[in-house]
Amino acid sequence: MRAVRFVVTVCCSLPGSWHHANDVLALELHVAPDGVDHGDGTATAPLKTLLAAWDRLRGIRRTAGAEEQATVWIHPGHYFLTDAWELNQEDSGSEGAPTIWRAVQPGSVRIIGGRQVQELQPVIDPHVLRSMATTARGHVRQADLRKAGISDYGVEPRRGRDLDSVPAALEVFQGGRPLTLARTPNIGWIRWLGDPDAIPMESGVHSSTGWMKAPTTWVHGFPTHDWSDLRIPIVETPIHGDSGEPITTPWAHGQRFYCENALELLDEPGEWYLDHATNILYVWPNQENGFDPIVVSTLQTPVSLYGVSHVTLKDLTIEVARVCGAEVAGGAHVRLENCAIRNNGNWGVHIYHGDRHQLLGCEVGHTGEGGSRIEGGDRDTLTESGHQVTECRVHHFNRNVLAGRAGISLYGVGHQVVRNVIQDGAGEGIAFQGNEHVVDGNEVCRVCQQLDDVGAICLCQDWTQRSNRIRHNFVHDLCSDPADVVIGVYLDDFTSGTLVEGNVFQNAGRGVLVGGGRDNVIRNNLFVDGVAGVQLDSRGQSWVAFPRSMYHSE
Repeated sequence: MRAVRFVVTVCCSLPGSWHHANDVLALELHVAPDGVDHGDGTATAPLKTLLAAWDRLRGIRRTAGAEEQATVWIHPGHYFLTDAWELNQEDSGSEGAPTIWRAVQPGSVRIIGGRQVQELQPVIDPHVLRSMATTARGHVRQADLRKAGISDYGVEPRRGRDLDSVPAALEVFQGGRPLTLARTPNIGWIRWLGDPDAIPMESGVHSSTGWMKAPTTWVHGFPTHDWSDLRIPIVETPIHGDSGEPITTPWAHGQRFYCENALELLDEPGEWYLDHATNILYVWPNQENGFDPIVVSTLQTPVSLYGVSHVTLKDLTIEVARVCGAEVAGGAHVRLENCAIRNNGNWGVHIYHGDRHQLLGCEVGHTGEGGSRIEGGDRDTLTESGHQVTECRVHHFNRNVLAGRAGISLYGVGHQVVRNVIQDGAGEGIAFQGNEHVVDGNEVCRVCQQLDDVGAICLCQDWTQRSNRIRHNFVHDLCSDPADVVIGVYLDDFTSGTLVEGNVFQNAGRGVLVGGGRDNVIRNNLFVDGVAGVQLDSRGQSWVAFPRSMYHSE
């Protein structure tokens, strides 16, 4: 009893407020934009920053020496991070006393991994004005990022389906949405016809083609196959080689591409361009969000949880990053609940190993590559991870990489993807590799919008990836071009031992395609308004000579 009284006495003398909840000593701290970091952390004297609350909570736990439930209440406001908010094992809770970081009002807290750009000015430099499209003059605004304290713009990466994910360079956002790096055409594609002088210019684009020779201009499209995209500098493509010959990847006749990242291409609201040589950002603000501030991404990952267990982030908006909004690596029982993770250069959420992490009721959207990437479990022992993605909405992904980056990507063993909505992506809605995953009760729609030979739900390229279950999903309204090979569930390249049961396919192209695999069970599905119900092929006996190094266990 003396020990218990000692703990309570010490705790009551510490900042924050304490109470008993379910027979567990509980601590509450408060954070608010108008607080002060030397405050006591109560509701009437809140701390100002998340990092101060994190440091205060650690100090209290070290001093109290007790296992307590802790809730950090975050009051409405914008929290711009200058450094990443990184939690580690020391910040863990326990099964009976978790640590919870949550908004006082759901949706009212924005944790931002970027900087707001102030004092946008009209463009008055005559040389710059001459370089701009006539339609843009008088509308485009500029800001000197160096004067705003922003000097690290990142490196423009080569990107594509077959390239590794690397951090995106600086991007620009307004009104909670990404703006578009200046491009032509603004919508749609140019078809490569083999003649660089025949590239058509959109109405309103400056007639000069000097930007085509600039090393800062990039081309993005499909060099040879409509299921594999590539983004590289325009001087490395056949469009403009010094000798007139292809330098790197040949661009096949009739293949699609667009050009981007030149001032001359900034010709409509919602576009931007950054001149690295002068540090000047040029923006034509989106008219729909004309009064909303311009924000640029500066941090790679604003929120990271490394080796953390029994921690919940609830009701928060986490946005604007060059890599991903939130990363969970190792640990166990981390939950992101009712959070919005958006406006990121690569992924929304990355869960990397650990056990039984959850995304519950979250919105993940407007990402440069995929939505959520989930890894875990052990394929050698078939130990399941227990990770779950449940009742989330994943939308508007594939801004920067069009192929091979799904709305939800699974790797490993034993993940569950249940009752989610995945929509509005260039490529796959759900893609997975590994064993014993469950994909159940999801709605997948308006995906596969830009690719050919692609599946809304897709597995591929390993005979040993077995015992996966795809059940009770509603897959509908995929790409409307009948010339494209678009598939509802694609058991690609020898996928085997998969159950496809009780799904509904409507306007989904080919409902199920079995690409050379074995031991697949397809039963009790409904196919409406499609090209075909079930299609099977024997590709394993045709263009593939097995064994082949690309088909292996990871």
